[in-house]
Amino acid sequence: MQIPIAFKATKTTYRHIRKGFTYLILFFVIIWTGFPVFWAILTSLKSWGDAVRLPPLFWGFEVQWSNYVRIFNPQFAFGSYLVNGLIGATGATCIALILAIPHAYVISRFQHKKLILASLWAVLGARLAPPVTLAVPMYIIYMRLHLLNTKLGVVLILTFLYEPFMVWILKGFFDTIPTEIEECARIDGCTRLQSVRKIVLPLIAPAVGASIIVSWLMAWNEFIMVFLLTSTKKAATVPVGILNFTLDRNIPYNLMMAAGVVGMVPTVLLILFFVRYLIRGLAEGAMKQ
Repeated sequence: MQIPIAFKATKTTYRHIRKGFTYLILFFVIIWTGFPVFWAILTSLKSWGDAVRLPPLFWGFEVQWSNYVRIFNPQFAFGSYLVNGLIGATGATCIALILAIPHAYVISRFQHKKLILASLWAVLGARLAPPVTLAVPMYIIYMRLHLLNTKLGVVLILTFLYEPFMVWILKGFFDTIPTEIEECARIDGCTRLQSVRKIVLPLIAPAVGASIIVSWLMAWNEFIMVFLLTSTKKAATVPVGILNFTLDRNIPYNLMMAAGVVGMVPTVLLILFFVRYLIRGLAEGAMKQ
């Protein structure tokens, strides 16, 4: 049976319209998400006068590459914020990973026990509670332990915030690994620890990589708790450091944007180098669901 030519044309036209509409939506999404980054880079290359000028300048201004040098001057000391951020995010991610793997495994394999079930609800509660609700008790604890304005304090609070996230992610992947695999390994002479290290962890390696990347990015961008627990350049991280640019009477928007662009570099490099692990982890999680 032959399909009428008019029907073929209508179907083809509908397919082209749908494809065009999809491209149009993608175009607006790219503009919506990409324009702030473009504007930050553009503003970071302007002088203060050009940065606050109305209407704004898109071209025709003198490029100020020196802005990226000025933010590292002792007045702003943005290098200290970068180092503190790298120490805080990396240290917290490493500690959280060391704690999260056994924590998630125990919850996954022994969640029928009441104590383990309580631990699961504690993790869920930690993820649902807004961080600002912990601000006052955390400040009091840090003050009594003399952890205010210390790098160790930043690492500990970031670990506290994002270890439950890693547990929640890894627990879902541990659930997808059949216990029969571990039982076979133990029959062959492996201990439980050996079966986890040699069999289970390699199977969920993409999930571990994805959780590391996401946790590091969230720790790098954490603002509220770090802002409350640090008040000097000694331990403050990049988001807090950018806020400190506003303490000047004439806010240097061009320098703030330069600091923001520099602060994006570690995250961009991390994603570029490890994006395959992130994609594999998310894809495997979607398929297992």
